[in-house]
Amino acid sequence: MAVADETPEFSAVYHDPDAGDIANYYQIQVDNDSGFGSVYWDSTKTSMANCVENNRCQDIIYGGTTPLARAIKWYWRIKFWDDGGAEGAWSSEQGYFQMFSPLPSGIGPSGGGFMMF
Repeated sequence: MAVADETPEFSAVYHDPDAGDIANYYQIQVDNDSGFGSVYWDSTKTSMANCVENNRCQDIIYGGTTPLARAIKWYWRIKFWDDGGAEGAWSSEQGYFQMFSPLPSGIGPSGGGFMMF
């Protein structure tokens, strides 16, 4: 996925093996390494509005102090804590995105000879 916003937002569906639990904390990590060997940004454990199981939780805005570099593939993962304090596992599906610059004014697929995906 290509992203132009320098403060991208992340969101995920909360799943928990215990029926009726509510997520009230999250942690997101962003890295240019799919193995997360040198995490670029870590939200650490952060409180959030309650999120009911099998629902998409609130958007979480990138909070790193350094902008994400363009033309690099960034990976992200998330985990939740439930209202009983149990820590969940990192997301099993790996999300990724790439930052790109907006097209200059007046340049586009028909006028500039290129397309961005």
